[in-house]
Amino acid sequence: MDSKSSKTARRWALCSILGILILAAAKHSPAVGAQDSAPALSLNPSTGTAGSDRGQSPASPAAVGAFPGAASYDSGWLAIDAGQTLILTHDLGGSTDNYLVDLRFHSGTTDLEYHGINQLAYGGNQLISPPPSGYAADDLVGAYWRSLTASTIKVSRMPQDKSYAGYVRVRIWVVTSESWDSGWKDVTPDSPSSLAFAIAGGSRENYLVYLEFKDTGSYINPLLSLGVHQRFYGGASLAGTNDQVGAYWRNLTDNSITVYCRPDETRINQVRVRIWSRAKATYDSGWVPAPKGLYGSFGHNVGGNPDDYIVDLQFDDAAVWGVNQRCYGGCDLRTKDGIYADKKTGAYWRNLSRTGIEVGRRTDDEFAVKVRVRIWNIWTPTRPNFDSGWRSTMTGTVNTLTHNLGGSPDDYFVNFIFSDTSWKVHQLYYGIKYFGENKPSGYSGGNAAGMYWRSLDSDSVVVYRGGDDTTTDQWRLRIWKMPKPDYDSGYTSIPAGTALPFNHGLVGSSSEFWIDVTFLDADPSVGINQRYWGGAVTHAATDHYYGASWGNFTATDSSHSMNVYRFPDDTTADKVRVRIWRIKTADYMSGYTAIAAGATPIFIHNLRVDTDRLLVDVTAQYGTSFHKYCYGRVDNGTGSPFPGTSDNDRMGFSWYNLTSTIINVQRMQEDNWVQYVNVRIWALPVNVFLPVIRR
Repeated sequence: MDSKSSKTARRWALCSILGILILAAAKHSPAVGAQDSAPALSLNPSTGTAGSDRGQSPASPAAVGAFPGAASYDSGWLAIDAGQTLILTHDLGGSTDNYLVDLRFHSGTTDLEYHGINQLAYGGNQLISPPPSGYAADDLVGAYWRSLTASTIKVSRMPQDKSYAGYVRVRIWVVTSESWDSGWKDVTPDSPSSLAFAIAGGSRENYLVYLEFKDTGSYINPLLSLGVHQRFYGGASLAGTNDQVGAYWRNLTDNSITVYCRPDETRINQVRVRIWSRAKATYDSGWVPAPKGLYGSFGHNVGGNPDDYIVDLQFDDAAVWGVNQRCYGGCDLRTKDGIYADKKTGAYWRNLSRTGIEVGRRTDDEFAVKVRVRIWNIWTPTRPNFDSGWRSTMTGTVNTLTHNLGGSPDDYFVNFIFSDTSWKVHQLYYGIKYFGENKPSGYSGGNAAGMYWRSLDSDSVVVYRGGDDTTTDQWRLRIWKMPKPDYDSGYTSIPAGTALPFNHGLVGSSSEFWIDVTFLDADPSVGINQRYWGGAVTHAATDHYYGASWGNFTATDSSHSMNVYRFPDDTTADKVRVRIWRIKTADYMSGYTAIAAGATPIFIHNLRVDTDRLLVDVTAQYGTSFHKYCYGRVDNGTGSPFPGTSDNDRMGFSWYNLTSTIINVQRMQEDNWVQYVNVRIWALPVNVFLPVIRR
């Protein structure tokens, strides 16, 4: 922000409220898919299945680092001097046409105006008079990336930059799918390129746009070429010559976009635009009016780590430029810019934190009449906020565990795992299971094994071990205070014996998401719980079917929903809540692997860290949808309510035998719903204890 403006900087409280209202309205609008794809096979326990479990193929593996999702390469924060170029080795290989690059800055100084994490002067800018405090007219500021190859990328900080890019951070995604890709297009300076595209059901309100440049170097020594780059992204004007350089996109509609290469640009010979449709964000400000010369504060409250965020800032000037990124990061324009000569234009974001972000619109700007901020958070699992450690409990007993985390339990994620001398670390019989005629060795028909948790509040949680359990020598409960989910259904009533659909609106591979489903019992003594999670059959005089589980998860452009099935006689899942987070790529992922009924394959993860630091998720696949139906094992009783199954069938799947190098997955003998399983394991960071230093 210019020094003259910064002295009068105010917060856009009213605008922020307007943004929240716009976003709230948008959340109640139907989302439309971008592309058609094959419908998912139905897997509904109340109506049966479509097709069979023979001869199906697993879904195609996700592109590494799908966007928006977890990055394939992250440089971390790197110090960079003014005028310096860093050569960063990423070694991702393959084609750079599949790369997407994000560069952000950190001020690194408080001597001048502090901007924190920012993209001010992104691509580079040259200042006009009067300059900001601490700068001189004609100073080159900001930073940009260039010379992208399959192994390296260069980042250059402008020679007079003092307060914007003291540190830089580069992330690269390897992406093989998008809603539209223009391919590399030749571009002529001062000749707008209008690019038409067709995205089925597409709306510009749901588009995420990525523009990159290419310097082919045909006019000069190819060794000096900038290659693929974003130098002077948004445009700039140079001192002395007043040359208009750089490029930007504008006039985005549902089916077209215009790219403009400025008249004097000589290092952009080709441009390429990629668009993702329906890229639902963790936070969306909606379109908010942006007063000139002021900072607007947006309270996003995403939480987590801002280093995991993807930030998109768009402008709107309905009269001329439409939705655009002209002068993104800020431009100081000169004589050749005609009516914009000697103007400080554009907008940028800065001071990104876990609760807020600021947007600055420059003093003379005409392009960012309204602004819109979207943030995607990619959850990187941390050490839990509470960890009970391994504990023992007598069978058939209730134990209250005090965690004292405070705040709202609605923000918690609970992970409950077990340990046994024979089965090692496991989740066998999760939620409590009752066995039928085909019981495991050492158990009798009707025995109750496993454990569950209930009565979660801001201070404590209750755990219960089945009265006949012999498989859980110890248990361990961990709780995370989570960042804002990308989807949250809230607690929703669900009738017994039904599969309730939830339209989460997310697009990507199932491996990019973490799904959590919890129950709420009307009885306050049970409250928030995961009792009978995955389902259970009592095997008493009259068999009763309790619990709930989730399935039919799809996340394509044309199908982006899931359901939760509540068993016919259940009494503890009066309401269910679905939360979904985008999550960092697992440290180990098996990919969807075929598993035969009755099989117990070993997966070698070789992470070689203590199991106390591992977070495990195993998901099943049926056809083209993903599920956790009958997770932990379900033994059918007489008069099975599930079409396609027989009395006393053993259904479902679970994992066990987790060590520092391997894990087993078990599919039950008569199961007909688990064709493939995907094992994901994250290695949680090591706790670091710093010594207390006394003066």
